[in-house]
Amino acid sequence: MRRILVLVVIVVLTAGACTDRSDLAAAAEGDLAFVDETTVDTASGEPEIQPADDVPDESDVESDIDSNIDSEVDEDIQDAPDELEVDPQGDEAEDVFRPDLTVVLSAVTADGEGDGLVVAAGEAVTWSYQVTNTGDVDLTEVDVVDEVEGLVCTINLAIGQTVDCEATSSASAGEFTKSASATVTVDGTTVSASDHSGYVGLDDSRQALDLELAQITATGAKSFSGVASATNASTGSDPVYLSDFLVAVESNDGLVNVSCTVETMPAGELPEFIVFDDEIPLNFECEASNDLDGEYVIAVKAGIGGSDEIIEAQGSLDA
Repeated sequence: MRRILVLVVIVVLTAGACTDRSDLAAAAEGDLAFVDETTVDTASGEPEIQPADDVPDESDVESDIDSNIDSEVDEDIQDAPDELEVDPQGDEAEDVFRPDLTVVLSAVTADGEGDGLVVAAGEAVTWSYQVTNTGDVDLTEVDVVDEVEGLVCTINLAIGQTVDCEATSSASAGEFTKSASATVTVDGTTVSASDHSGYVGLDDSRQALDLELAQITATGAKSFSGVASATNASTGSDPVYLSDFLVAVESNDGLVNVSCTVETMPAGELPEFIVFDDEIPLNFECEASNDLDGEYVIAVKAGIGGSDEIIEAQGSLDA
C-alpha cells in the first residue's frame, strides 16, 4: 500500500513538472518576438543574448535619417509657392531714394570765366552758380547761398536738370576767393554741395616793379645768356603782375635778328602773369644771326600786367 502511494505521488509530480515546462516554453517563445535570441550556456547555466542579423548599425540609421530629411527639405523648397521668393527689386527697394546735387561756382568777366582771372579793380564780375540734380529724386526749394552775397536764388530741379543762377559785384584789388553752396532737404534728409572761385584784381596806382640786370655772359660765337631780377616795390602788401618780359639789344653796331627765351627760377617757363611778393630771378638765353664781336649794351624790359607801364634795366656784354 505504501508503495502504491509513493508511485501515485511520483506520477503527480512528474505531470506537474511537464506542465510547468510547457508554460515556460510558451513564455519564452513569446519573449523571442522582442528579444534577439536566447541560448543557454551549458557550462555556466547563464543565458547568453546574441544580436539578430537584421538589426541595423547606428551610423547607418543616422545616415538614413539625414538623407530622408534632406530629401524632404528639397521637396518642400520645390513645392513652395512663387510668392514666397525674395525679390531684391521689390516694393521695399523702390521706396529707397538717393537725393544728390552738385554746384559749380565761376567768376565771369569780359575776358573769360574760371578761377584766378586777372581783372582791373572796379570791373564788374558776374558770379555763375551752376546747380545740377545728380540724384534719383526730384528736388524742390533748393537754396543757393553765397558766403558774401547771401541767398542768391531758390530753385526746383528735376532729375538730371541743371539750372544757373547769377549775381554781380565789383572787383577789388588783390587776390579774392569766396565759396557758395546749394542745399535741399528731402523727407528729413539734408543734402548740400559747395564750390569756390575767385579772381586777382589789379590796381595800377598801387603797383610798382624794380628790375635789375644782374649778369650777362657770352656763351658762344653768336649766343649769350643772363639773369635779370624783378622785385616787388608795391606799397603795402599788394602783389605785382609781371608781363611782357623781353630782352633787347642796344648798340651802335647792333646785333641783328636776336631771339631770346626766358624762364623763371625755379618755377620754369614764364607765364603771361606772375604774382609774387619778393624778388624773382629771370633767366634768359639769346642767339643772334651774326657773330658777337665787341661790347654791346643789352637792355631787359618788363611790363606790369594790366597797365601800359614798361620798366627797363641795362647791362654791358663784352664778346
